Amino acid sequence: MIIMKKQGFAIVELLTIFVIIAVPNVLSMLNNAKKDTFTTETKDMVRIAQQQFLSNFGKWNYYAMEGSKDKNSKIIDTKECTVSSGPEVITDSNGKVINVKKYCKIKRKSTNLKSFIVTFDSSKAEIKTIYSLDESYHYDFDSSIDGTFDIIKIK
Repeated sequence: MIIMKKQGFAIVELLTIFVIIAVPNVLSMLNNAKKDTFTTETKDMVRIAQQQFLSNFGKWNYYAMEGSKDKNSKIIDTKECTVSSGPEVITDSNGKVINVKKYCKIKRKSTNLKSFIVTFDSSKAEIKTIYSLDESYHYDFDSSIDGTFDIIKIK
């Protein structure tokens, strides 16, 4: 019986090593791409809301993408808004103004975001809160807390 010396690696062994090394890197790249897409789309929506806020001279403080849900999964009622169609002021029987949130519809539909809500502080003309959500990530910002924010992976 002749015994042959094994030289080199079999193709299966090489493929196994490749898969062990490559798969985690590919998954990491895909996750980073999803996060980058989410970040870019959130920034675009903020920019569009800022443009609408400025074009309406700060009359509307609440903006949302049509079909958005708040943090409690309640669907936000949005409407077309212009300078002339400012939010209605509702008062109680004593004439005290009741704070009713009326959301201006953001004039762009996002391709990936499920929810997008932004509020402005009209006295400072700056963003007060941002809430953004897609299939994998959640973004929540509140300037009154600490002014910092982060994107959180939810799945």
